[in-house]
Amino acid sequence: MSRLALAAFALFASCAVCAADRKPAEAKLPEVPETLTPAQADAFLAKLTDAQARALLARELQGRAQKQAAAEAPSVDRSFGSWLMQAAEGMEGAPVDMSRHGDLLMQGMARLPTGLSAGVARIFGDRGNGGVFLQLVFLAAVLVAGALASFGVR
Repeated sequence: MSRLALAAFALFASCAVCAADRKPAEAKLPEVPETLTPAQADAFLAKLTDAQARALLARELQGRAQKQAAAEAPSVDRSFGSWLMQAAEGMEGAPVDMSRHGDLLMQGMARLPTGLSAGVARIFGDRGNGGVFLQLVFLAAVLVAGALASFGVR
């Protein structure tokens, strides 16, 4: 009798293990129409079971996630030319008010002669042409020394 009870228990346990291993049958999803009014969408969702609604939502979210990942993926062509074209295309649509810039340019051009004469007097003082030439020679000497130092470091 105990052998029979042990065999029945083993059969029952194996059936329970097989039943636990089975995955629940996936809900069959109906076809979703391309265009729906809000009322039609509510009626469509009302006909779905909970499992079907979850599966439909999961499919929609996974599709969106894949599209977003594909959009965020870096472009293969990262050359300077493609970057330059992308920057130019981005600037084409940017509105620029050139009338204001033109007015500022004209105001600056009107002030230029007086600004240059005042600037030359401040920089060189009242030294005349000899003093100006001496300062330019010193400037050239400093620039040449800097270029030679830069060349020597390389």
